[in-house]
Amino acid sequence: MGNNTMCKTVGIVNICLGCLIERFEPLTNVHYVPDLRKSVLSLGALKAQGCKFSGADGGIEVTKDSMMILKGERNANLYKMT
Repeated sequence: MGNNTMCKTVGIVNICLGCLIERFEPLTNVHYVPDLRKSVLSLGALKAQGCKFSGADGGIEVTKDSMMILKGERNANLYKMT
């Protein structure tokens, strides 16, 4: 988290990022950590699901099977989904 504290995982679930995109299978084994103020998504987890990334001018696009599933803008060292 960046402040050297530990947070407890209270559950492991599967989530669907793009429920409108029926072809995109859910992310599996997602840790639910209620003490986090913001949701954090690992690009490595998306890559393991077969996603690809491209970025320019402070933005990032995540695609799977040539369909864009996420778009984000860079803020400090993190990307905020838009």
